[in-house]
Amino acid sequence: MAKVTSLLVLSSIILFTPICSSSNDRILIYPNAESSENKLDWLNEIRNRVSPLTNVMDGRWPLVLWRTIPLNQISREVAEMLLTRGLVPALPLDRSSINAAQILRSTGAPIILTSGSGAGSIWPYNLEQDQTKWAYQFPDQYPRQDSLPVPTLFSGWSIAATEIKKILQSFREAGVNVNAAWLDYEGLLFQSNYIDATRSLNGPEFLPRGSMTSPDSFIRYTQQLWVSLVSTYIAAPIREVYPRISVTNWLAVLSLPGFPVISWYGYPLPTVGPNLFTSTNPVAYGIDTAFNARAKLNGMSTQRDVDRIYTEILLRQVSADSYARNRIAPELEQTVWIARWARDNQSKLTPMMSRSAYREALRHLWLRGVDAMEIFSPVRKGYEDLAIQEVEDASTIFNEMLAYEEFLSSGTVLNYRYRISNRKPVLWSGMKLENQALIRATSLSGKLESVTVDPWSDSKITLQAPISGVTYFLFRGPMQQTRIQRLQ
Repeated sequence: MAKVTSLLVLSSIILFTPICSSSNDRILIYPNAESSENKLDWLNEIRNRVSPLTNVMDGRWPLVLWRTIPLNQISREVAEMLLTRGLVPALPLDRSSINAAQILRSTGAPIILTSGSGAGSIWPYNLEQDQTKWAYQFPDQYPRQDSLPVPTLFSGWSIAATEIKKILQSFREAGVNVNAAWLDYEGLLFQSNYIDATRSLNGPEFLPRGSMTSPDSFIRYTQQLWVSLVSTYIAAPIREVYPRISVTNWLAVLSLPGFPVISWYGYPLPTVGPNLFTSTNPVAYGIDTAFNARAKLNGMSTQRDVDRIYTEILLRQVSADSYARNRIAPELEQTVWIARWARDNQSKLTPMMSRSAYREALRHLWLRGVDAMEIFSPVRKGYEDLAIQEVEDASTIFNEMLAYEEFLSSGTVLNYRYRISNRKPVLWSGMKLENQALIRATSLSGKLESVTVDPWSDSKITLQAPISGVTYFLFRGPMQQTRIQRLQ
């Protein structure tokens, strides 16, 4: 981290000029669709629009690109161009990725594999073709178009485990050291339906009685079981081949009863142990489903209101998971999916977060214990530019926060609260290193606010919070006096 010099502050308040909110605050921002063929030249767009890093990653994970660069376009020049911008493509967990992995490895980039429940992935319920071994059976009066798995019938999972081991052994035989497997197994089972279970002929036979007492008990049971299944049949064989690998899966989080991780629909996720994952994987998406669930409770009339709701949504899973990790599993890392705009509702458009508010939220996420970020940037017809913006924003803030790498790597998180008070809408995040602290304070009210912090639990300090946000460096002297410097 760059050295900073500070002026001894005898009073606990630093004065700044207030920054007024925009007169256009009542104009809501919506995704802007443009005519397109649903194609993107990712390489040229990244090369021209994403600036190279000016700060050093120094061993930190680069930002991970999801489904952007085709395997046949990965060359040494491309890999180096991406790495200088703090980016690396995730590769499919498939033998077809070995050549691209060798190229990436030659540049010093980490090899990060992904797989999941999508087409072409190692999906247990596709591998076991005899559906009578794993699917619900329904009476004739309850026909289904698709086959749904009974949660406790594991046929197909052992096949998946064997296939994964074989694939990774091929990587190892090719001389490729795989650094991470950050997986995207989701969907069926994790989202099992209580009604389907109760109406099926065989569900009650195979499911525990306690899981069938109510929809809530069923959701709790199946979500806990889902994490255990992916841990046992997917994470375990991966770690057999690469014992030092980083491995996680979509929404594998730690959630404590007193401070739970909240789903997009507003309900708390059940308590789950760390299992065999080496990292948790909360989601920080500006997703319309979560926004609509929160907007019904909050009401909203201005873009500032929209930004406040999305800011809470982006911070809440990361904050609660980080809180739990610090208390029950500090050995785990935290890998976070990020996106400013994630569309779930295809029938209508929902107001989206402003870019300035999203970039500010990213700064706060880094100061809450995040170790790595995966950029979710799907290319949707008409909205291609938004996909590129996801990469621009993530890389820009990543470079900015790398200036504080010492805090990010070794600091202690100072604040896990993410709910923004209506009375005093101020957000602050920070980390401390013994007698030093780094704090980011932001007003979400549209006017200058102040916030009181207590980094060392014995001396309250009041800092000002402009709407543009500000970062403070605090140094505690031998006489318990605090020097404060505004960094940016």
